[in-house]
Amino acid sequence: MKGDASLFAAIDLGSNAFRLMIGQPVKRNQAFMIRELKTLREPVRLAEGFQGGALDELALDRGWQALARFGKKLRGFEQGRVRAVATSALREAENADLFLASAERHLGFPIDVISGQEEARLVYAGVAHRNPCAESMRLVVDVGGGSTELILGRGSEPLVSQSIAIGSGTFGARYFAGGRITAQALLEAELVATLEFDKVARRYRAQGWQQTIGSSGTARMLARILMPMASTIQARTASPTAVCCVCRCGCWKWGT
Repeated sequence: MKGDASLFAAIDLGSNAFRLMIGQPVKRNQAFMIRELKTLREPVRLAEGFQGGALDELALDRGWQALARFGKKLRGFEQGRVRAVATSALREAENADLFLASAERHLGFPIDVISGQEEARLVYAGVAHRNPCAESMRLVVDVGGGSTELILGRGSEPLVSQSIAIGSGTFGARYFAGGRITAQALLEAELVATLEFDKVARRYRAQGWQQTIGSSGTARMLARILMPMASTIQARTASPTAVCCVCRCGCWKWGT
């Protein structure tokens, strides 16, 4: 597979995990799709390594080692067929430049640190690619390790997007250190999260939507927990009778 000129690769340097996907364009129903050939995931947990505003040495090393393993899989790839992006943790880390200098050397390709808005756009593009739907308005929610992206769109077009600094990794480290959950900490986390989401909620409710799709590992885990109760779950969407199901791509999806 190495050196195959028809292949593309994407690397996502997330705050919880790094992912590598190698794919090949194929034509289906008169349109080109990317068929996944190989996917790798490394649970680097960057967001857990924040000490003050910087990533600690253990987190840096976990990231570098993961990218070195990815780099071995990408030997022979042309630079124009590989894109690597970094998200919340490396947007926020004071020593991001230190990490990136060695990270690009280990990976063998440039790494772009993207904005929250660009992250939201790419999330929606990925969901729209795997779940084409031309008519209904949908809300895509991506709960990452360091941020949550909310995107309203129709078909392949995102219409409203927002990135909120709430993530499973950062909230876990802040309120549930060592995996210990207390009633007081849970209440504080819920209050902070509610206040952040309330800042943008009115804009989304004014638009309305017919379907909600959750992408990311957090959504998949919630889906596994909730699937046994799927027939009784009510989702707050434009439809009062929505049910929960899991898409073929592993997203958590509410629809009518």
